[in-house]
Amino acid sequence: MIEICVQDSSCFIYNIKDWEILRTKYRIIGEILGNNFCIPSLPLQLLPEEAITLKRKGIANFVNYEKLKETPSDEDYKIFSKFKENLTEGLKSVYRKVRKNQIENVIDNIVRGKRKKGDTRSKDDIFEEELNKSCEINEDTLLWPIFCCSLNKGSGIEVSENVILSKTTSSKIEIFSDLWDKGYYITAGNKFGGDFLLYLGDPIMHHAVNIIRCIPENYNFHPSELVAFSRLGTSVKKRATLATINDNQIIRYITLNWLDT
Repeated sequence: MIEICVQDSSCFIYNIKDWEILRTKYRIIGEILGNNFCIPSLPLQLLPEEAITLKRKGIANFVNYEKLKETPSDEDYKIFSKFKENLTEGLKSVYRKVRKNQIENVIDNIVRGKRKKGDTRSKDDIFEEELNKSCEINEDTLLWPIFCCSLNKGSGIEVSENVILSKTTSSKIEIFSDLWDKGYYITAGNKFGGDFLLYLGDPIMHHAVNIIRCIPENYNFHPSELVAFSRLGTSVKKRATLATINDNQIIRYITLNWLDT
């Protein structure tokens, strides 16, 4: 069961394996919030509709970790120090193997250079010196990972979906779930004046094909709204689609097209 971490009514994924499963198996995209100076990284924030759909499908549950809001204790610092020590030793071992292979390819050139300067030591001694000299790793030169999961987060308390419902509406949840069941990839659509964007494949490789705007069944449009939405869809090469749920809980979709004549 995937754990969705709930913080202030927002939903986050901190575990990289959970993120991979959600994207590859369940077509859940979310929004990456972190970065490691060169590429985006976890945590992943889920749309309320994504989170509730996962909960109702039995794929995930909502968990709150109160300990994460507390000031770190002495025990927490000890756990982190031990982790840092193990990380440093592990990186030293890995880097030493990599550096050893690199030096083996150029050791003859290094030895020739040393000989010209009067160094009479054996090839093995020079090799060992070069290896030790270039494998010094400390906190300043350590390649630190991006910490996503807490080392001591304590026990989680399962929370209900009511905490998330205030961020969305029942109709948006039902429409999202219906589109997800149809096999689409779905992301937030606010950048294009809608609620959702639909993709036929992973957004990394595909452009969105529909802008979905969720409306009440008896919503009265001003003609200019319809014109603006349809022209928007045409200008960005996406289908402008209205989605609504009637009294019989049947979801209906209407696609608008703007034809310049």
